[in-house]
Amino acid sequence: MDIAESQHLTEAQRKDVERAMQELQDNKDKIREELKRAMEQMRGELSKVDTAEVKRAMERALRDLERQEGQIERQLAQARRNMERALQQNERAQARVQERREEQQRRLQYANERFTTGGVEGAKTDRGKLYLRHGPPDEVESRPGQNEVWRYRNFRGMGGTMVFEFAFEGSDYRLKSKPE
Repeated sequence: MDIAESQHLTEAQRKDVERAMQELQDNKDKIREELKRAMEQMRGELSKVDTAEVKRAMERALRDLERQEGQIERQLAQARRNMERALQQNERAQARVQERREEQQRRLQYANERFTTGGVEGAKTDRGKLYLRHGPPDEVESRPGQNEVWRYRNFRGMGGTMVFEFAFEGSDYRLKSKPE
């Protein structure tokens, strides 16, 4: 398992999240029932109260209970949104990992087809290794049998141009200069 994969939810973790969402829903229903019972009891007690002061205090307590019910709903809705967002992010991340795998496979195949020489697999040559790591250069300047220069503009999104020079040695191009 590579690093990218370890950062994503497994199927078992996804089921755990779904189970947690169901538990939240079940707990919400239990809490709502308890709040309703408490409010009904409070309303019943209100009818028995004689003094206005006690009645106001009980009405405040009833409003507090009703507010708590609304807060629970909002908290549960927020928890549900967070879990759904996490699942969606996981799906997008898995898609990106798959895209990277496919791109790496495509690069490997291209390197082996284009750079294999003298019995050395293309991905193991200097040009193949560089191609696997950075992808196709933006510009290639080639003098067959002498040297080859690869230019990458906006290298790794940091701006500027990165230049790699390969010198022809024997039957292959060897990396001559590395950028500092």
